[in-house]
Amino acid sequence: MWISAVWRLASLAAMRSPKDSMERRLSGHVIGDAIFAVLCGCGHNIRKILAHLRALLVLVMAALVTALRPQKQGCNQLAAA
Repeated sequence: MWISAVWRLASLAAMRSPKDSMERRLSGHVIGDAIFAVLCGCGHNIRKILAHLRALLVLVMAALVTALRPQKQGCNQLAAA
């Protein structure tokens, strides 16, 4: 999907006919700018996913520690033994 957006931006940049070399150089960076924007979005999403995975790992580790902790014996259990 994002590839079609990049090609669309590139074709729009190619349709413009630049008059001097500076405009030509700037219009050539349209594809790079589009790819940069897509990669920034991907990086943001990856950071959000990693934050959720960290929170999930903390919950799983807390559950494991609680499950593996030895149970404390109360006063009634000692007296019965």
